[in-house]
Amino acid sequence: MINENQMRTFVEAAKCHNFTTAARNLYVTQPTVTKSIAKLEKALNTELFHRLPDKRLIITEKGEQYYQLFQSFLSELDGLIKNQPINSENIKKIRLAYMSGWSLAESKLNIITNLKIKYPQTTFELFCLDNQEIIDSLITDDLENTIDIAISLEEPLQEIKGVHHKVVTGVDCVVIYSGDFEKDYGRIDKLSDLADAPFLIPKGDMPYLSQSKVLKKCITQDFYPKFRTVRNFETVLAMVNSSLGVAIFDTWDQRFKKHDFKHIDLGIKQNIAIAWRQTVPKDMAETLIQLLSTHTEATEH
Repeated sequence: MINENQMRTFVEAAKCHNFTTAARNLYVTQPTVTKSIAKLEKALNTELFHRLPDKRLIITEKGEQYYQLFQSFLSELDGLIKNQPINSENIKKIRLAYMSGWSLAESKLNIITNLKIKYPQTTFELFCLDNQEIIDSLITDDLENTIDIAISLEEPLQEIKGVHHKVVTGVDCVVIYSGDFEKDYGRIDKLSDLADAPFLIPKGDMPYLSQSKVLKKCITQDFYPKFRTVRNFETVLAMVNSSLGVAIFDTWDQRFKKHDFKHIDLGIKQNIAIAWRQTVPKDMAETLIQLLSTHTEATEH
């Protein structure tokens, strides 16, 4: 059985002539693209690409035929979806994911409760995922692991093909440190007072800000941050708690709030956005946008 994600992945790979480039453009891993193409070739019982030793792809004669067919189909599908509103009354289930560490309930407004009230005919399932898991789940071929709506950072969401996205709000970022930190580094009144401290980053991910943005901000304070990569978030929190470094979090994150950490404003806001599949009714997406805006106002007061 062929699905839309497989077709979109194939069309992108055909344009790029390379699985790695296609994966980068789709914001997924290269193995995800490779598996998707393999499943599509198996379903069609034909080879779509000649794989060259230098990893370039040459589309086959049959592949070219399917490329034209899928490109035309996807273009018509996008047009139909754009011009044909989806009735929210017909939506039985919505799978919604948000960033690990965030909370959509521990505020004056419970977002999911409000969605259930407005759409009683719809069952809402909630998932807490990291950045890459959210991206993979938005475009996966596996219907068991797919999500319909994602709440995450804007930067990765805006490049995902075949989904809508909209910036909802901005969230402040802070640098956290332990209460005992000042014993070793002196009084902390401003960002430059942390110039000698290691800035701890979980391996493979800096989920709230790129290192380049932090670097630029620190340079305006006349110092270069000393980035140090550690195994995971648990290690980051343990080391901060032991006064072995500082870390960057946004103010939606609940993980650092469970500790008696101090913090100083980084002076940077991170854009938060939602992304939703074309099968999600527009009014439902707009309702979520409004609820998220209210959630932000509630957490700031």
